[in-house]
Amino acid sequence: MSVLCSSISSTACVQVLDESINTDAGSTYLWYFPNGNPATSTDQHPSVCYTASGMQDAALVVSNGVGSDSVYFNDYVNVIASKSLPYFEGFEAISTLSSTDAWTINNPGNNAAFEVTSLSALSGSRSVRLANHGQDSENLDELISGPIDLSGVSLDSGSVTLSFRYSYKKRNTGDDEWLRLYIAEDCEEDWTIRKTLHGNMLSSSTQNSNWYPSSNEVDWTTVHVTNITSTYFSGGFKFKFAFESDGGNNFYLDNINLYEGAPSDDIIAAGVSELNAIENLILYPNPVEHELNVQFNSLEPGLVNVSIQNLQGKRVQQHKVLTNPGSNLVMLSTGDLATGIYFLSLSSEYGIKTKTFIVK
Repeated sequence: MSVLCSSISSTACVQVLDESINTDAGSTYLWYFPNGNPATSTDQHPSVCYTASGMQDAALVVSNGVGSDSVYFNDYVNVIASKSLPYFEGFEAISTLSSTDAWTINNPGNNAAFEVTSLSALSGSRSVRLANHGQDSENLDELISGPIDLSGVSLDSGSVTLSFRYSYKKRNTGDDEWLRLYIAEDCEEDWTIRKTLHGNMLSSSTQNSNWYPSSNEVDWTTVHVTNITSTYFSGGFKFKFAFESDGGNNFYLDNINLYEGAPSDDIIAAGVSELNAIENLILYPNPVEHELNVQFNSLEPGLVNVSIQNLQGKRVQQHKVLTNPGSNLVMLSTGDLATGIYFLSLSSEYGIKTKTFIVK
């Protein structure tokens, strides 16, 4: 038995291929697919669909007129529930990429791989980093998304934008490192390239030491990908980032956003944009000495991450606040902070907001 894809979305079906030996034209087949539709099949190469997520088993009984044999297949396919639009990933809710269906890492060279990090982030407290500094050249590392349901997008008039933010600097001026974005319609083996950045297009700046970006948007580049055609408006759309190294520097990825419509510099998540998820953010007094008041309106209840970073990108404070709809006030002690400029960020599943303040 083999399958074209070992991982599918819960909106897709898997094609099962029989690989029995010593069979002939008169052989019969009886497949069993617990949780599947159909639950049984007499086809030699059946197609089976699932609505329940998780690892799925199968069994096969083959008869050739002389005798019969049976075999059981454990975990032959992983069915993953599709995420819905708008899709936003800021990596705040996960601490590792290795124990979630939302992401898969491919590290064929067994070198440094994509990983969740709290060392730097555009917003919130986490991003994904490829620790590329000090690695050999010609390594290929991939970060692959789980399935996302685009089946509700109009095939005639709909459009989809995939946005992401990255931060990167070369190690040497001659470094020619590549970032490629691929998309697929459910089966991860059929990838189509949609964006390529390399060399000076990826970054023309250099830094010989380990690169750590700040939350300042100057350190981050926003990319909008609009050439996702209706061919991919399926229930199991996937995308992947592939980074090809050339002995350069670290690469960071944050705030991945997939949504209907034209490109937007604001985060579109759960129907709420960055501009109205958190409204009227006010920091006072500013400049501040001992205590900073953070006042804002929230349209949704939930957990908000409050973080403060200095100009070097170092996170100096981090707090989690349970907010209510309406006006919220958070008071932060700044007495231990050195004189200078800082960035305060509020982030949640609904969006992000960042403002600058000064400690005097």
